[in-house]
Amino acid sequence: MTATAATLRELHRLRRHAKNLKDEIDRLPRLVQSQEKKVKLQEQVQKQTHDKITKLKVNLREKEGKLKDEHQLVGKYEKQRNEATNKKEYDAFTIEIAHAKETCQKLEEEILALMEESDQLNARLPDIDTTLQQAKKDLSQSDQIQKERHGSLSAELTKAMQEIKGVEVNLPDDLRQQYDRLVQHMGEDAMSALNGRTCTACYTAITAQMYNNLVVGLFVLCKNCGRILYLPEQETAKT
Repeated sequence: MTATAATLRELHRLRRHAKNLKDEIDRLPRLVQSQEKKVKLQEQVQKQTHDKITKLKVNLREKEGKLKDEHQLVGKYEKQRNEATNKKEYDAFTIEIAHAKETCQKLEEEILALMEESDQLNARLPDIDTTLQQAKKDLSQSDQIQKERHGSLSAELTKAMQEIKGVEVNLPDDLRQQYDRLVQHMGEDAMSALNGRTCTACYTAITAQMYNNLVVGLFVLCKNCGRILYLPEQETAKT
């Protein structure tokens, strides 16, 4: 009942390679999703900017309408003041005129501020549009790269799995069931090389008898973590 170190080393290498390929394949959609989020975020920025400009225009028209009304009110009060028949009426219209002019000044300042803000937002629009177009371009490129990379990695993974099957036939039949069970449960972590007499997975030392069993090619499990142990290439060369 032997399972050579070379066979286990190669199986461990291939299974780790296959796991890395699977992980990279799994990451590919997330890369595209990340770029999609950038596009959506930039579309949101663009929409918010346009909405704000529209809101500013509506607000600006409202205030311009109020300003026109206030100017007409000033003209009305001035006419009424000129037609006043006594000082009390004259003074009352003078106060109303002053109040209306004060309102006009405030509205003019608000209108100016709205116009400046609108101009600033309009000036930003070209950059926002350019950034959005670039994000969409990057998304299209990422999607294409993802598809190409997925095909390449999938082919490499298929090859690795075929190589694993080819190496697994070298395992003794009476140990294959235990190997399959451990691999199903632990994946590529089902095996561990030794560093001296220490399991490199859990850093637990093995006994001298366990080491001797490995040297003669027996199937040995780490008593602490349960992994299949094998000798590194340099140790095998010494035996």
